[in-house]
Amino acid sequence: MTKQRIALLKALDRKVQKYFDQIFPLNLTVRYILGLTIIGLLSLAGHLLIQVSLVKLSADERTIRILESQVDDSESFYREIIRLQTIGREADFKRQLETIDKDIIHLIENHKNIITRINQTSVFGLGFPKKLEPYKKSVSDAFDQLSNVFGRLGNIKYLDDPTLRLNDPIVVNFIKSENHYRDIISQLVKNYEQDSRDTIQYFKHLEIALLLFTLLILVIEGLYVFRPAVHRVNTAIQSRSDFLSRLSHEIRNPMNSILGMTQLLSKTKPTPQQKNYIKILENSSVGLLEMLNNLLDYSTLESSKLKLENIRTDLYNVVEKTLDLVTTKIQEKGLELTLDIASDVPLKVLSDPIRFQQVLVNLLSNAAKFTEHGFISCKIRLVPNSEGKRIQFSIIDSGVGIEQSKIDSIFESFVQENSSVRRKYGGTGLGLTIAKEIVNLMGGELTLETKKGVGSTFSFSIPLEIDGEVKTINDYIPIKLTGGQYLLIDKNDKASTHIQSIIEEQGGACDRIKNYNNFEELYGCMVKTKYSKVLLDASTLGANLEDFFIFLREKKFDMDSICILFRYIHANYLFDLLHTYGIHSFFPKPIKPIEFANYLSGYNVESDTPLVVEDTLLTSKRRYKLLIAEDSADNRTLLHVYLEKYPLDLYFAENGKRAVELFEQQKFDMVFMDIQMPEMDGITATTLIREYENKQKINATPILAFSAHKRQDIFHPGKEKNIFTDFVLKPINANIVRSKLKQYLEFTEEIKKEDLKMEISLKKNIPTKKDDFDVTDLIPSYLERRTKEIDQMKECIEKNDLKNLIRIGHQLKGSAKSYGFEELGQLGDELEQLAGVENMAEIKLVVAKIVNRITEYRKIYLN
Repeated sequence: MTKQRIALLKALDRKVQKYFDQIFPLNLTVRYILGLTIIGLLSLAGHLLIQVSLVKLSADERTIRILESQVDDSESFYREIIRLQTIGREADFKRQLETIDKDIIHLIENHKNIITRINQTSVFGLGFPKKLEPYKKSVSDAFDQLSNVFGRLGNIKYLDDPTLRLNDPIVVNFIKSENHYRDIISQLVKNYEQDSRDTIQYFKHLEIALLLFTLLILVIEGLYVFRPAVHRVNTAIQSRSDFLSRLSHEIRNPMNSILGMTQLLSKTKPTPQQKNYIKILENSSVGLLEMLNNLLDYSTLESSKLKLENIRTDLYNVVEKTLDLVTTKIQEKGLELTLDIASDVPLKVLSDPIRFQQVLVNLLSNAAKFTEHGFISCKIRLVPNSEGKRIQFSIIDSGVGIEQSKIDSIFESFVQENSSVRRKYGGTGLGLTIAKEIVNLMGGELTLETKKGVGSTFSFSIPLEIDGEVKTINDYIPIKLTGGQYLLIDKNDKASTHIQSIIEEQGGACDRIKNYNNFEELYGCMVKTKYSKVLLDASTLGANLEDFFIFLREKKFDMDSICILFRYIHANYLFDLLHTYGIHSFFPKPIKPIEFANYLSGYNVESDTPLVVEDTLLTSKRRYKLLIAEDSADNRTLLHVYLEKYPLDLYFAENGKRAVELFEQQKFDMVFMDIQMPEMDGITATTLIREYENKQKINATPILAFSAHKRQDIFHPGKEKNIFTDFVLKPINANIVRSKLKQYLEFTEEIKKEDLKMEISLKKNIPTKKDDFDVTDLIPSYLERRTKEIDQMKECIEKNDLKNLIRIGHQLKGSAKSYGFEELGQLGDELEQLAGVENMAEIKLVVAKIVNRITEYRKIYLN
């Protein structure tokens, strides 16, 4: 019965909601204003009702007071008449008659006042109570009877015998009339009082009715105005969350392949120039994914639900990655970027590296946006604090600056200093807001010092929590520059000062040249002292660089003693030029202190030791069975490449259903379970595996959620038991996969030492290491998988199976570009879009193009 009532109530609620949606405007603001207007009118009506009741009660009180006064006067008059009958002397009798005449006048005046009061109408239209109308005539008639006697009272004669006066007809008649009049007035007073009490009760009921009606309006407004509004907001939030989740998934899949190919590309014996590019590409890809996650978390920041991690962080590594992300943007504008880290700053700390990097990226990107000329500097210092020491970060620029009146507002969401349509600088205005919120969560405060037209300095400091032994820059520069003599040619005073300080802090000496008149003067400075190295900034000579190289060659200058400092944006042109003139030493800007000092000293930064590189391998006394459930064939390929060198037997499942089947057929030591797969998703598959384990009474197998979704989407806080053992975030990272294997399986590390043929000189500072794996090794198997899909696509067209066509197009779009097949990736995107709108005619044309492209690629790579 209760369920039926609940169902009826829900049905009624839906009908009422539908009625409101039909009758009233759909605009929730209009509904809200309408509801407030009704409530306001009801409140006004209640106020007027109270005022009316007060006026009515005040009028009734005055009328009752006059009536009661008349009763008292009438009674007093009655006593005067009685006394007249008992007076023994004639003189006193006459004086009493005079007093009675005066009282009669007063009584008449009071009666007139009573008649006026009970006949008057108030400002609210409230006159004499209708139920008391009969008394109006009775009062008048009784007083008329009494007033007829007033004129005859003077005819009463004084008699010596008072007993004779008692029976005087005039007196007897007066007493009867007066008693009657007084009774009528007394009854009127009682009824008037009762009417007032009834009126008060009536107004109370009316006020209660208004109050209940107001509450009803509030309930209706809450149910059918606020509730729909909240529902729409929640729906919008959920839609946004779903969209961001899908967006994240769509971006992660191709980025996963890009990162995987980048890591594999680094093993193909790249040149120093290519190695720099690969490193920037990898750092930028990782940074893009991390920044994507952080920016998509802005709603979390708004709701103050963002939680920071406190994990081991290599501060220098975070800053280095950050600079790689923004260097190209800054150098394209011709700006000088410097990294200034004090030698006492500890580099191994406990922090949240992702959020920390996000703050630096936002501040550096903001500086790059608003700086047209000059420099941008990232300055890191160790500063004292009342609670201990803190690490202070300052981003300094020579940009446009900010007006003092707008300093506070720029930290607000979606706010820029100039928000007009003619503003020069774009952007959403979220960067500084996100940075400030994260810094606050870290226990710091983001501050700004600025001057319009001069530049700005954004600073923040975070509490210092050292991870283990204190390590500074000097600990990563084992070979000092003591005794080294260097000449720096750089027209940028900020950059040259920074480079000079790095050299001198490591024990070297540095002379600087900013300006020169001609090549001869510059050459004279270069040969005046026997320098260990001449550090020449390529942009200082600009278009004259090649002419200067020709000049030096004619002078037979030792080109091996020159180290060119260059910007990445000039690298393509510059490397060819350096090769032509026999210059083999070069170092990119921005100058990173550790790498630069080690480069000058001849220390091999790549290996962390001058002569030996340590390669740790995972070994075990037994082979483990590893199940990988992943619907993307390209991801399966990458995982196979990463894991084949370990003592593992790999089993792959393309969907959750197949993973469950394999798990029930044999025992696995560990499972990587993708979350989003066709036929059966990873969560469902893992749930079935856990049920199978419980039924068979076997120990729980480590199952790691392998997904592009955020961790909180898989592990729900507050749940007593999560079905997954751990979480691995896509894109695939070989080091993370390796660490999970060590964590959940009994692997040991074996260190393999390999002597490197490395020449410790400034001419060749990069070790050569043979690696028989090449990225192109993956292309044949990739094309074989695409070939198999040709028949699948044709079959889908025959069966009008649009769902599978969408899947094939989606996977083709996400993988082809990572293998260098740009046009094939575009065709996959077209196939996915056309299948989504069920355009079969166009689908057939696109599939034909895909078949042609795959056939062409096969001829190139498989024949």
